[in-house]
Amino acid sequence: MWKVRLTTQAQRQFTKLPKAIQRECASLLLDLRESGTTWDSEQLRKHERYERAKFASRRYRILYRVNKTRRTILVARIAKRDSKTYTGFNPV
Repeated sequence: MWKVRLTTQAQRQFTKLPKAIQRECASLLLDLRESGTTWDSEQLRKHERYERAKFASRRYRILYRVNKTRRTILVARIAKRDSKTYTGFNPV
């Protein structure tokens, strides 16, 4: 079992999602809590310590960092995939 934490920004982004999308996001977060990864997770090119997972028919992204030693996942961003999803992403 992994511990999943959301940054303040990610918490705000989660609450602004439509309810149906929130349910899918919560399901993905539970998957991360169980296994520490998802089947389609990929490492971000410019931020090697961060990964991304797609959900809601691949329209939304969760950007997160995995700490294998502490078995912790820090969710930094939850956003709809568009030209701004990765722009200005400053990891914590």
